[in-house]
Amino acid sequence: MDIEIDRYTKVVLYVIDGANGLPSSDPFSMEMLLNIKLNNCTSIEIRKAHMNSNADLPKLNVNGTTYSHPEQIRKIIERITRNKINQQYAKLELSRLSAHFAHAERYLATAALMHYWGVEENTALSTNTYAQGMWFPFGILYSRNMKKKMTETIQLIVGDDDLKVFIDRKYLELDAYFKDLSQMLSNKKYLLGDHPTTLDLYICSHLAPAFRLQYPNTTFMNVVNSNNNIAEYVRNFLSKHAPLKEVPAKENPSDNDCASVFLLLTAGFTAVGVMTLFAWSHGLIRR
Repeated sequence: MDIEIDRYTKVVLYVIDGANGLPSSDPFSMEMLLNIKLNNCTSIEIRKAHMNSNADLPKLNVNGTTYSHPEQIRKIIERITRNKINQQYAKLELSRLSAHFAHAERYLATAALMHYWGVEENTALSTNTYAQGMWFPFGILYSRNMKKKMTETIQLIVGDDDLKVFIDRKYLELDAYFKDLSQMLSNKKYLLGDHPTTLDLYICSHLAPAFRLQYPNTTFMNVVNSNNNIAEYVRNFLSKHAPLKEVPAKENPSDNDCASVFLLLTAGFTAVGVMTLFAWSHGLIRR
């Protein structure tokens, strides 16, 4: 991916809002936000996409070109931040990160996705949380599109398997993965030592919604809590890097928050229509 980036390049990251102190309720968005924050990067502008209706967040805009594929976004952001937080460790230690990333993606990310979007009791909370902070009626459109997208994604991953059997198997794999991770963590503050790495960001971002949001089905959290030092590690990470008391900074209004003129007009007419229907049904408007 040949993208020219210098100090004059305008880079904007669009993300969904967070809840309960989380920078974003979306694990990947949270991972990218923490990467920017912990690397003390000030050249990437962050905006909450209040007027987005398509389920394609986060988005990264680089000099007018928009990227929505996670790997494209990660490569560009890591190229800008240079992952300085990793440079506090020796090359031998860092060489282990790529292998651990692959395991985290295979076992943790898939199990977390199933917990948030594959378990029927949890889907409503995920849908509502992802649309939080979006302006009416964009939130309604976004939540509908997001639910459809995640349903299609899960069907693609599960294939012909029975969904419940697939999820139960992923929880068993997750438990085995956590036992290995628990040994790696031992009594350290972070996975490699006293300082966080991009692997810590990845793991804790995928676990964060399960810790901060009250999902009805708790099977996933039961697996996490059965590995005591993993649960404590995530809680300590969130307490330090995504505290509940943290209040997001007010944002400057933008004339380009991922919304076209058509969408703005549609939103206006929809709002007027809903208010008119409400008034007519309650006798406030008479023929």
